[in-house]
Amino acid sequence: MNSSIVILLPNIHRNAQPVTELLVRQDLYASYLRKYLDTQFRKPLVIISGASDIANFENIEVHSVSSKPTNILVFALKSLKVIKGISPNPGSLIAGTPFQPFLIALILKLFISRTNIHTAIHGEIGALKRSGFSNLLKLSFLRLFLRRAHSVRFVSKKQAEDAKKFVKLNDKKTFIAPVPFVTESVGSDRSNSSSSIAFVGRIQQERGVEEWMEVVKPFDREQLMIIGDGPLAQTVKTILLGATFTGALTNKEVQGKWAEIGVLLSTAPYESYGLAMREALLHRVPIVSKENAGAIELEQRYPNLIKLYRTKDQAQKYLKDFLEKPLDKKEFDSFRKDFFTEQEESLIRLAKVWLNEV
Repeated sequence: MNSSIVILLPNIHRNAQPVTELLVRQDLYASYLRKYLDTQFRKPLVIISGASDIANFENIEVHSVSSKPTNILVFALKSLKVIKGISPNPGSLIAGTPFQPFLIALILKLFISRTNIHTAIHGEIGALKRSGFSNLLKLSFLRLFLRRAHSVRFVSKKQAEDAKKFVKLNDKKTFIAPVPFVTESVGSDRSNSSSSIAFVGRIQQERGVEEWMEVVKPFDREQLMIIGDGPLAQTVKTILLGATFTGALTNKEVQGKWAEIGVLLSTAPYESYGLAMREALLHRVPIVSKENAGAIELEQRYPNLIKLYRTKDQAQKYLKDFLEKPLDKKEFDSFRKDFFTEQEESLIRLAKVWLNEV
């Protein structure tokens, strides 16, 4: 095999998503390369660390340089050896985030000078303005080195606009390609009789967990469903006795839970895209969300399906409204149609960018 595209996923086990699900997403990306290139398609090489015994995929070739965590330099050197043996002259290095994978790609480019680096920003850069040395270091790194990327992918238009307030980027280098949703995994719609208020995601401070617990105080604990796991899980379980806790679920298992949810409550202060919010709407579950980039963009297009709050009282009122007067399922049809049409277009765009054609 000789791949012109190499995807870098160091310490893959530390990602919020399970390893297999993250690789399934890479396989989906590669399937659009296959569609676009047809007979000229070659499987992208995906180099990982932090996992082994990886299943075979139809559209990608996965190579693990270590089943254990690796530091940046070790991963870069081991990746270089793999690349030289399998794909000595890749046209593109794909860095899934602008931090560790991107730094590794910059190191590799010292040895593979003709390759182009494509990276992606999934979070809100504005979140790095919060106090803390780590955030300051990350923001400084972006300001110094992000311009060296051949392309920078954002997951929403508003996220891209906000990012450019903090980091200077050439518009010709940026493009929008949201996080894709695997259409085959869409489960059943919510039931109109469901009165559950749900949290979906990693149970950690960055998701606004403490605020979520404050907002749901007036509601019966039996109405609350928390899907996910994380460092604050035990604390939340102690406070919200009687609520339903599912723990960490696979993507397929999460899709089966939407039918039990009456409304999704999102309290994350920063949300560049909001995949869980879009999954909710795909399953015809309305949303009450704190104002953030991802929620604002959704509310501008679908104001009946999502309500934004600034105060706890506002959030509680919107939750009660959605639960007492469920929306007609037909109101979600426009979102579904737009979502899958735009996803198809963005995946084709992503394939062309990775092939250095735009």
